[in-house]
Amino acid sequence: MAASGLSNVVVKEINQRRGARSYWPFAALPTTALVGLFYVWLGPAGAWLVGPAAAAGLTINTGVWRLDRYRRTTRLAYMWRTNDAAYWQACAACRELAASSWVWHVRHDAKDAGNTRREKVGVVETWPPFIRANVPVWGIQNDHFGLYFLPDGALLYADQHYMLLPYSSLRTLYREVQYVEHASHRTADGAVVGFVREGKGVAAHLHRSSAPLMRYGEILITSTVGLKMTFMASNERAAKRAGALFVALSRLAEGAASSGAGQAASERASRGRTQDRWSDLESDVARAYAVLGLDPKATAEQLKQAYHRVALRCHPDRLSANAGAATRRSAEKEMGEVSAAYTLLHKRLHRV
Repeated sequence: MAASGLSNVVVKEINQRRGARSYWPFAALPTTALVGLFYVWLGPAGAWLVGPAAAAGLTINTGVWRLDRYRRTTRLAYMWRTNDAAYWQACAACRELAASSWVWHVRHDAKDAGNTRREKVGVVETWPPFIRANVPVWGIQNDHFGLYFLPDGALLYADQHYMLLPYSSLRTLYREVQYVEHASHRTADGAVVGFVREGKGVAAHLHRSSAPLMRYGEILITSTVGLKMTFMASNERAAKRAGALFVALSRLAEGAASSGAGQAASERASRGRTQDRWSDLESDVARAYAVLGLDPKATAEQLKQAYHRVALRCHPDRLSANAGAATRRSAEKEMGEVSAAYTLLHKRLHRV
């Protein structure tokens, strides 16, 4: 099946095709039985023919499996548009989140606030199960679920069932969290806040081992149609940038839904910008606000204060004399990002 885009009707057809009967087992069992009977009939004298027969059976089974998979897969065809600002924003947010060495799906126990369960997820550019598309698709997935971002909206895959989530229905919150990590699971890109003695009471005194207290970034994504997922990333800076991009995604989708795609296109044309440049600029602006820790409604004076505050904290000249070369390069890179963010927002506020 080929479709030109996503809608609730198309998603329903995708679920129906995915759940259709698979004919591969019906081909695998007879071919396996025939190879066994072939060996029984010929006996030891014809054992040398069992190998080619098994290879032929495997080839047949593989062909049937591929045809069966093809029959149950839906292909989505999109016109290559650059005005899908929310979609490109989601792709940029996933790229930032993928910079973390570890990303987890977090489940907080409602009865016990201190009980947090995590499972590792992958943030990759991939195709959703039983779906192919002619555009890049970024997803957050593991063995139990998948959240994929397409031009028409986000697709949630759980319990072998797809659900469409319009971008205008998504809401995102970001916060910094502190997590007591196991000493053997300490991440390379995580910020260590301190150390906590493992165990309680006498056990902690006798054990005399400390667990690192890490500072991570946490992104909460919710939807008015029932989605509520929390993701924790080991790289707090990357998570902060991704959170800012996800927040900007919701605002872009809300603006597009209220004003209409035609009006938004005419406004962008009147500004004399191409669609690609407009989408990239929105991503850069959202990232610049996140780097400086500013609200998008900040004034020019607040921008200057934030720049001086962040620059004072990360300037390479403030490093000690015995700081390593890697630390100095990291500080120089961070200072470059801060300066670029200030320059972009200063020009934007003063319309230079």
